[in-house]
Amino acid sequence: LPAQYALNFSVEYSGVAVFGRVEIVRDQTEAAQALQLLLDKYAPHLRPDVHYRPSTLEEIARTTVYRIKIERWSGKRKVAPADFPGAFRFGEPAEPPWTDWREQEAKS
Repeated sequence: LPAQYALNFSVEYSGVAVFGRVEIVRDQTEAAQALQLLLDKYAPHLRPDVHYRPSTLEEIARTTVYRIKIERWSGKRKVAPADFPGAFRFGEPAEPPWTDWREQEAKS
């Protein structure tokens, strides 16, 4: 997110830190289901057996899947307003919010 001064530039973000116990998922069926949930989340418009070949048991066997039993977590998020001047949006041309920061400062 642009600003008049470099010191004040920022970004939008969201994140979570979790604390707990981790264990390896040993059951291949459960591991395959967990991996499919990730594919469904990040590519919801694509379907297995339609748009891609699902993972084989051999592929699942060489992939380690972890389960986290969450004991506590903490999250943080920053979202800029949709009309924030100069905010970069993926797929859209980036335009500077002003031509010269000195002009912007004079208006403040």
